[in-house]
Amino acid sequence: SPFVESGPADQIGTILIGTLPRMAKALEGIGYRAKLSTHAGRGGLVVVADVQAYDRLRYVFIEGNRGTRQDEIQRRISIRAGHVLPPEGPDRAAALETERQHVIEYLRGEGYFDANVRLDAVSATGVRGATDFYVRIERGAGYPLGPLTITGNQIVPGEEIAKVFHHLD
Repeated sequence: SPFVESGPADQIGTILIGTLPRMAKALEGIGYRAKLSTHAGRGGLVVVADVQAYDRLRYVFIEGNRGTRQDEIQRRISIRAGHVLPPEGPDRAAALETERQHVIEYLRGEGYFDANVRLDAVSATGVRGATDFYVRIERGAGYPLGPLTITGNQIVPGEEIAKVFHHLD
């Protein structure tokens, strides 16, 4: 198809018309940030693409989760291994804060109302473009429940229901 100059229509709406915005969107879809430019060449136009791979999440390491299974914490983080991370800067900081809040909400739902979480994204040494998450948990004091009295259950035994409540540390 012919080269289409980008115009004001590419700044609004979701359908991209210009060739360069479509190329940038296609490259972003496969994990690359691209700075595109053009200049005149023999018999036409030359498109120059400066392409950089986005970082991808490699591993999630969790510390301080004593008594809480690691997979329960990892399940609260919506960015999965292999997924593209936002570029460094305000977008990445916002994404990390969102993930941190997910873990805090989970811990508070488990009765750790004083819980705090630190989530750091660290570039993996020796692996270009790979980033690891380090989740450090400070659970704080637990607010245990007292003795439970379970009544009205007819299908599930009361002991099984009581196991669901994490009332002892």
